[in-house]
Amino acid sequence: MEHLIGIVILNWNGTADTLECLGSITKIVDANYRIYIIDNGSVKSCKQEVLSAYPSVNVIELPINRGFAGGVNVGIKAALRDGADYIWMLNNDTVVEKDTLKNLLHVAEMHLNFGIIGSKILSYYNIAIIEHAGGKVFPWKGRTAHIGTGERDIGQYNSIRIVDYVTGCSLLVNRSVIDQVGLLPEIYFLYFEETEWCIRASRRGWNIVYAPSSKVYHKGSKSIGVRSPVMTYYFARNSLLFIKRNFPILLPISILWWPRYFIISHVVKGRFNHLRYALCGLRDFLSGKLTGCNTVHIDE
Repeated sequence: MEHLIGIVILNWNGTADTLECLGSITKIVDANYRIYIIDNGSVKSCKQEVLSAYPSVNVIELPINRGFAGGVNVGIKAALRDGADYIWMLNNDTVVEKDTLKNLLHVAEMHLNFGIIGSKILSYYNIAIIEHAGGKVFPWKGRTAHIGTGERDIGQYNSIRIVDYVTGCSLLVNRSVIDQVGLLPEIYFLYFEETEWCIRASRRGWNIVYAPSSKVYHKGSKSIGVRSPVMTYYFARNSLLFIKRNFPILLPISILWWPRYFIISHVVKGRFNHLRYALCGLRDFLSGKLTGCNTVHIDE
């Protein structure tokens, strides 16, 4: 029997991007899928425009922004209830090729232990530039790194390989993985949730696999802004939270590395507003204040 794939896309104030993404998905070949759009507390819901253009799409409206994991989990649960064998998490600010999903599935079916599969992520604005070719975790530094970011794609990352994590920008996960490790951890609100998911799956014996034949073109961080202070806040806070939850013995070492990335680098570059938000993230981590919000308030 052909596998059913639940495609879960989170929308937050990005209707135009979501519609463009859906337009590319409709060209997908050789795949049996259902689409779930989760409108994550947008100022103006995308439901009417999406259903007008694509009436077969399932649109679920949330009254508040529940963060990345909180919103995606709603879609995952809906897809699993409908009998999905795989979940494909896809960012709304992406465009896919007609064989993107087919190639993900092909790699997923190559080995029983291939549990989470990620695409090659390329820049929407310059498709020759790589954004992500798998990821590496450096727990003693409290850091993660996308492989290949900013490099020109000349085939150097065209081999299927096992990696530490793949980005939630385009991530295919076997239903059996979710049955074992649970849903995405919602404590982060934004960033590091899929990285922890991959670590948890790996520790259960699943392989995290990069599939270069599956290509996705990504606009990148449009909802909160590229290199925005809000992004700095969540990275600064959640990098330490990720280590505490997954590599607790290394937390003292990673805390020593933290100033290099979140204090010194911003001071050198004169980004003092980013520094302020980074220190707010450190404060909230140390105080245990881990609730997310649409706008970070740093003067409380």
